[in-house]
Order: sequence, then C-alpha cells, then structure tokens
Amino acid sequence: MKKRILGDRSGQSTIELAFILPFLLLLALGVFEFSRAIQAKNIVTNMSREGTNLVSRPTGSYTPQDIMNALASTAQPLDMPSYGMMYITALRGRSDGQVEVVTQYRYQSGIPQSKVLTSCNPWNNNVCNPDPSNKPVANLSVLHLHAGDLADGQTAYATEVFYRYQVIFKIIKYSPVIYSITTF
Repeated sequence: MKKRILGDRSGQSTIELAFILPFLLLLALGVFEFSRAIQAKNIVTNMSREGTNLVSRPTGSYTPQDIMNALASTAQPLDMPSYGMMYITALRGRSDGQVEVVTQYRYQSGIPQSKVLTSCNPWNNNVCNPDPSNKPVANLSVLHLHAGDLADGQTAYATEVFYRYQVIFKIIKYSPVIYSITTF
C-alpha cells in the first residue's frame, strides 16, 4: 500500500482555475476589444480610399453626397450616422505652389471639423463654396503634399473620415477618434 506524503490534492485544480480564470477572461476581453478597434481603423481607412477613388472618376450621376451616403451605409458594423463624419474636398493647384480649396462637402452637420479646411462659412446644404475671389489655402501637411506637388490648375480630391470609436465595456471611459485621409 502506498502512503501519501503530501496529503489530499483532490480540489487543487479547481482552486488553481478559480485563481487564474479572471486573468484569462480579462486577457480574452482585451484581445476582443483590440481586434474591434483594428477592424474599425481598417474600415475607416478603406472608406477614405474608396471615397477618393469614386469622387475622382469622370463626372457621372453620383454626387459627393451620394458617395458619402453609400460609404456610410456600407460601413458595417460602424454606426456612421451617430459617431462618424466625412468630408470630400475638391482641391486645385495654384501658380504659387499652394493648393486651394475649391469646394468641400460634408456628410452631415456636426463635428469634428475638417483638417484640410479648418473653417468654412457659410455651409449651404452640407456644401461649402468659398468665395471665388479669395479661395482658402488647404493645409498641405494634412494632405501629405508639398508646395508645388499640384501644378497650376491641376485638380485633386481629398476624403477625410472621422469615427468616434465606442468601447464595448462602458466601465472604460475612453472613446478615441479614428481618422483617415486619402488624397488623389
């Protein structure tokens, strides 16, 4: 007959599981939340790319507002009407090497404000047409352009997408704004 030296161990694995299970659940939930944030960033990046691609095609039957509405409706699982914002900006190169804003369209009224054109007045049906005699200059660093990249009269488009990411676990009071811009 064998004699047990260390005593009875019948509940040891249950106690070890009870100690480690909260850490495993916390790790799994963290991985889940992080993967959702990566998915949201990928969707926002693809929306800005696709918006610029569509608006830069030869004139068709789709307005920039139609394009933004279509992008917002296909951005599942993101809730763009509640937490998102988009801007499509038509740009033109000037002889002095700067880039001027010709027209800017926004998805809906609200914030955040565009980084390409920080202020526009007046907005009329979500379209900003700056004064033709005094076109505002675009922020080149946001566009990832340098002075002279657009030749005089050359047209380009920029699509900006903002999304206020909503964390699933409401105990975390953090909602970063995910941003992407594509210029073409």
